[in-house]
Amino acid sequence: SFTGHLLLFGWIPFPFISYRLPTFIIPQPHALLEYLLTEQPFASARLRRENISEEKIVVASLNALDSWSTNLKAVVTPPALEVDLTLPGGITVAVELLHGRDAPTSRKGIGSSLADGIPREISNETLSTWMTNHHKQANINTPVSGRMSTSAHLIPSKLFDANSLVPWYFETSVSGFISRDKIVINVPVCTGRHQDDESSTPSLSMLNLTGSIVICRAKSGATILDRRPAPIRRGASSNSHLAELNSSGEAPPIHALMLYPDTYVSTSKRSSNNLVEYDYAFDVSEETILDAISLSYGASHPMLKGGTIISCMLESIYAHGSVFAREGAIADPSEKLRKRNFLRHLPAIELTAGIQKTYIPKQSTSYFDDGNTRSIPEMEGGRVMIQIIGGNGDESSLNSQKTDQIIVKEGIKIIADFGVSSFSSNSETNVNEFPELDIFEGSKLCTFILGTFDGCVIFHLRPQVMVEPRVSTGPNVFNPLEAYEIDFSGSSLSLRIKECSLNLGHRRVIVPTETTFAVNVIKSLVNMSFEGTTQCELSWDFQGSSPILQVTSPGNTPAQSSHEDRQQVPVLIKDLCQGRLNMEISPVGGLSFTQASTSREDKEGLYDWKFFNAIVSPDEDSPTRIRDVLYDKKTMYKLLAVTKLVNADLEKVLRYFLTQVWRAKEIFDQEGISEPGKVI
Repeated sequence: SFTGHLLLFGWIPFPFISYRLPTFIIPQPHALLEYLLTEQPFASARLRRENISEEKIVVASLNALDSWSTNLKAVVTPPALEVDLTLPGGITVAVELLHGRDAPTSRKGIGSSLADGIPREISNETLSTWMTNHHKQANINTPVSGRMSTSAHLIPSKLFDANSLVPWYFETSVSGFISRDKIVINVPVCTGRHQDDESSTPSLSMLNLTGSIVICRAKSGATILDRRPAPIRRGASSNSHLAELNSSGEAPPIHALMLYPDTYVSTSKRSSNNLVEYDYAFDVSEETILDAISLSYGASHPMLKGGTIISCMLESIYAHGSVFAREGAIADPSEKLRKRNFLRHLPAIELTAGIQKTYIPKQSTSYFDDGNTRSIPEMEGGRVMIQIIGGNGDESSLNSQKTDQIIVKEGIKIIADFGVSSFSSNSETNVNEFPELDIFEGSKLCTFILGTFDGCVIFHLRPQVMVEPRVSTGPNVFNPLEAYEIDFSGSSLSLRIKECSLNLGHRRVIVPTETTFAVNVIKSLVNMSFEGTTQCELSWDFQGSSPILQVTSPGNTPAQSSHEDRQQVPVLIKDLCQGRLNMEISPVGGLSFTQASTSREDKEGLYDWKFFNAIVSPDEDSPTRIRDVLYDKKTMYKLLAVTKLVNADLEKVLRYFLTQVWRAKEIFDQEGISEPGKVI
């Protein structure tokens, strides 16, 4: 039976309830429609699918359709997404995604072996079963037991219950019409709302999207060869330019071209009648926001030690903007879905999305473990803002508006601005035995770092400027893999260290507080195979101090020893406590250093950019540069002091070598010898 209503003349409704169609319309075997779409829809006969022309049935059904309108309202409880994947290489990946702030808490039924330390492998349980309060208090120094048991008592007693959550309210309205030469789809309403005022943290989430799509037959003589998208129109309707489109000649319906291009488009008879012109416009309202999302990720490999679990909370996720098709966008339905074809149809877009706050919950456990190094990260106050811009005007519009709006005429530019107000990492690394340096079996390199970082990554995908032929037959403009390039110029990253120390047995290195490191990409241009040149500026500043090396007697640690029982010495000379230089990366991966473009003065000396260039990219002047460093007694005395605290015997050997070098220099200076060839 059928229930619904029939509209007469488009405005007079005739409702019907539980109406049964007569048997001459739907045969008696189809009185129950639940078997209509199965392999055997008839009661006493088997359907031979190879004798049915499905394409013709679908096209005929669409030919009979003129317009439609659908309004859907639903109340949906968001599920918890848990995915466990085993990749071809054998690595196991687990992802858990949940809407809300339901951070995994302590659960019953966890084996006692979990409390002994960080587990090295992920069991068959979900990620939630690993993130327990008693696990967080585990000592990182405690040896890890073997593979966990997956018996029945390890199954969590508290499973996810979607019915206990406040549901979402969704409302969607879709309408449109279809003709032989045109398809129009309108989405005037697509909203979602979630509000929970009874939880410990009241939450409100909203989604709001509107848009439309227009697909019609291309104008006569239209072509997509050697075409680059033009910018979108300013202040015009998204489908106004399609109002006067019409087709001429016999051609298949446009919906047939879109659904079955191989059947209705002959490769030997392709013409402009087989091309389609499309336009679309979608707007994401500024009211769109997700209150919070809990995300967990884990990975392990059965043939490798260790594993990884990261759990984080994403709060106040927002998005707003518009996505448009560019002016005169034309597509060939018969084209294969390849990356090179996709790049031709880059949209015009102005979209902003971001996360106002992200952090690692303290009640969960996150760690990295590769079998040799174990690390526990912590993070608070993270933020991310992503801008996607493309086809939004030209340089003249920028000059006329005189605003700070970013203009991207060609391609698409992605600007990702991120930062973390506080992060820390506590890690241990197994170190091989080296008795000569008082490094014995079981020694571990313990590292602790606390600081902040922020940066901006700029990704500009745009058509490549063909200034010269790339092949013997001329410019290869028909291959988008060569006709597009990626520009990372303007990207930057900075790190500020509040506290950092490295401990290895009875030795410790302390980094000065407020130490900063920065990387600024001056110019980086690569092709679609990521081959190209990169020039970036590197800078560091230890705030006028040097990292300190502290050493105490073997068997003790500098942190537990008194000031009288430990020795310390600065590691760097003053000239190396602050620096700025440019690093260039060639297309084949070669490194070279040059003078920084933002240097306030030309710093000349032993430790300018030429010193670093002599190490990574030696030239004819590199031996002279290294020789001058060996002749500098101030530097060598600093090296001897550091070496003495590392190993006294090694310091004696190095001191004897340097004494002979200095003695040889004095003899050469007295004899007036300045070149190695004159020694003989």
